[in-house]
Amino acid sequence: MFQQGGAQEHRAYVLQLNAVRLSDTAISEYSLARSSIQLFHTERQGVGIGYITRASGHFENCIWAVERFIKHARALRSAKFVPADLKALVPRTLTFFQPSAEGRITKMRHCLAHLESDALKGKLPQGSNIVLLGLDSGLCIADHKISWLEIIDWLSDVHSCAARLADYLPTDAPDVTNAA
Repeated sequence: MFQQGGAQEHRAYVLQLNAVRLSDTAISEYSLARSSIQLFHTERQGVGIGYITRASGHFENCIWAVERFIKHARALRSAKFVPADLKALVPRTLTFFQPSAEGRITKMRHCLAHLESDALKGKLPQGSNIVLLGLDSGLCIADHKISWLEIIDWLSDVHSCAARLADYLPTDAPDVTNAA
């Protein structure tokens, strides 16, 4: 993107660059959460709550980044100022665009935001699941659950889409591959 890559139209470039950045954030945060869970199972001393809280925070950041990535990807697909060849790099068949997927990601993200607000107001009932946990079945908080297979499918599509966006060269861009 720094050598004549990326959309020439500034608004399209901003959406493209942010989508790539958010993809990197989502995948990095997922990897950090996964590492924390592995450490919990292999190296913990005592209860190991530090590993679990660290994983929870990273999973939370991952969900926030995925939701934001989807918004940027959707904007790239729909904005009139985005070139058609750039739009084509974000096919509507991606798994995270399925209404059930996007809705569940958004609901989980909203739950995370509102649980904090409810906690600050003292409105959480005793026994509420107030931390995003990586359980055997997947990511869970309150009554929201995303299976491991789903999150991996979504992150795989996020990554492949972002990789195409990062490699995008506009059709009218000068050829810099042979530049001295």
